[in-house]
Amino acid sequence: MVHVGLALVWREFMWREAGVSSKVMWMLLTLAGLNFMGTGEVGPSRWFYGLYLDPVGLMFVLLSFIVVHFSALATKGANRALYKEVLFHVSLLLLILMFSTDCVLGYFLLFEASVVPLYFLILYWGGQYEKVLSNYYFLLFSVVTSFPLFMIVCELVNEGNNHFFSFIYGASSGCQHLDLWIGLGVLVAFMAKLPVYGLHSWLPKAHVDAPVGGSMVLAGILLKLGGYGVLRMVQAYSMDLSFLLVLGIWGYMVTAAMCMRLVDYKVVVAYSSVSHMSIAFSGLISYYIWGLTGSFLMMVGHGVVSPLMFYLGNLWYERVGTRGIGNMKGSKMWFSLGALFLLTFLFNIGFPPFMNFFAEVSLFFSVLTSFTTCGALSFFGFCFSGVCWLNIFVMMFHSKKPEGIPNYLNSSEIFVAVSLVIYFLAFSVSLSFL
Repeated sequence: MVHVGLALVWREFMWREAGVSSKVMWMLLTLAGLNFMGTGEVGPSRWFYGLYLDPVGLMFVLLSFIVVHFSALATKGANRALYKEVLFHVSLLLLILMFSTDCVLGYFLLFEASVVPLYFLILYWGGQYEKVLSNYYFLLFSVVTSFPLFMIVCELVNEGNNHFFSFIYGASSGCQHLDLWIGLGVLVAFMAKLPVYGLHSWLPKAHVDAPVGGSMVLAGILLKLGGYGVLRMVQAYSMDLSFLLVLGIWGYMVTAAMCMRLVDYKVVVAYSSVSHMSIAFSGLISYYIWGLTGSFLMMVGHGVVSPLMFYLGNLWYERVGTRGIGNMKGSKMWFSLGALFLLTFLFNIGFPPFMNFFAEVSLFFSVLTSFTTCGALSFFGFCFSGVCWLNIFVMMFHSKKPEGIPNYLNSSEIFVAVSLVIYFLAFSVSLSFL
């Protein structure tokens, strides 16, 4: 695959920059790449060296390796960096097990345990005084919304249906139509993790108070826990969820419009995530192949672009000392950072021919097929998102440069940023054949 070849090009530089953990990650990525090329054991059995993986699960595992690893690199040299690295590795282990488990109860436990490392990252390394309140919101939404899912999982285990993939691939007799109230009980846990508009108030608070590595993991992977759950549920069951589809489209348009008025860079990126995950949710529950494909592409693309946006924003924050967009000015002559910001913003708004463009077109067709009137809302959402990020770029990079700001990036900063860009481009090429 393309990303395996790019890994070989960057291997020597990575060897010098990131140490032993990088070597382990590249070995695992190469193993995953060999599986994509047909040497693994994921065929009809879907077993991959002890892990139960299909192509969807394998892609999320690969994404977890990339995001968690570069998040750890982004926090190198910080206070008590060793403890942070331990939390990142624990988070990675939990994510791999969750995306590859075949046990329903194990999936639920790992689904909830995956947020614990982020809780400690915010609690001990959060940069704001409101971090206790942020953790309170974070745990409240996680625990309360997951209670119906816990009850349903317990009932499934009690009935002897403890195999996760048997529901998805039709090995069980109960994988047909699902009762609406049971379906809503399951979906509300996934909707809060995405999060869909209406259950999103914890996300901006968590992003504002989290360190840069925590924000990268939260945006890149933890938000995908809900999307992964909805994707598996749609594969297994059929339900009429038209009213939730409208909610997702409405949330997409409203949050995209809100981004035009917000002034904190981290909050803007957080609401942009809510916007993209809301329309991805609508695409999933539309039950059209366009919607499923577009949602999957959106989650993978967002899983790389959103951490990159947080990382670049943190680089600029370290130099100017503020996250206020109106004050983040003065890099007109700073070509390297300006080019990275421009590329990232174009990735985020779905500029062709990148992956998010195909994702948004697919989602637009699925929404238009499901509800014609919702097509106008999604169109306005696309427009608001594009105007917002292009306006932010103009404000940041076409203004007078303040005095005393370092106009260079060190080798580690360049490596993390450029590597994430390359991975996004690699995913765009390799997934364009879906």
